[in-house]
Amino acid sequence: MNATPQPIRVQIVDDQPVVRFGLRSILESCHDIEVVAESDSGECAAQDYMAHQPDIVIMDIVMPGMGGLEAMRHIFAKNPHAKIIVLSVHDNPDMIRRAMQSHAMGYLSKGCSSKRLIEAIRQVAQGKKYIDTALTTRMAEEYMFGASEPLQKLTKREFEIFLMLADGQSVVGIARTLHLSPNTVRNHQSSIMHKLNIHNKIELLHIAIQAGLLDD
Repeated sequence: MNATPQPIRVQIVDDQPVVRFGLRSILESCHDIEVVAESDSGECAAQDYMAHQPDIVIMDIVMPGMGGLEAMRHIFAKNPHAKIIVLSVHDNPDMIRRAMQSHAMGYLSKGCSSKRLIEAIRQVAQGKKYIDTALTTRMAEEYMFGASEPLQKLTKREFEIFLMLADGQSVVGIARTLHLSPNTVRNHQSSIMHKLNIHNKIELLHIAIQAGLLDD
């Protein structure tokens, strides 16, 4: 008699309780998926990952405190072979590229159907990459029509700090979250301002909104 296949063990990382509840309800309706952990912050993500050793992590990108990109870095430092799917409200092509360059294996919009989410989990569990077709279409259109994306000028660390600044976090708070000195964060902030040709946080916020990284 063949042994029953083990379910795909999933960790959900999202700061919104209602989102975690909804995802758990969707995923646990599938016989081959089991939710083994919920993390309400990027700070908890790596700790919970090590405690539960999930097969797949479903990761939000923009969260208070440590964002998803930094949380992914912490997880990959623990396990370079971790399988992470980003599930975000943000469909900005640069955000998608940043996530995939950070070794995410999947990227979906929170507006995707439950069928696509389940399909992504099953494919990534098999070692395949998955980006929602609507998002790949948008990325292809940007490439074809030569859309300019100023955020591409930023390094990975600068982009992470850009998101945290746009979220209204202070230099001291960012330094504490990322385990950097305030002076280091200020230097990154100055570099961000220079590369984007902006002079204050209002202009920074405007760029974030234009790029679809924040709700206006």
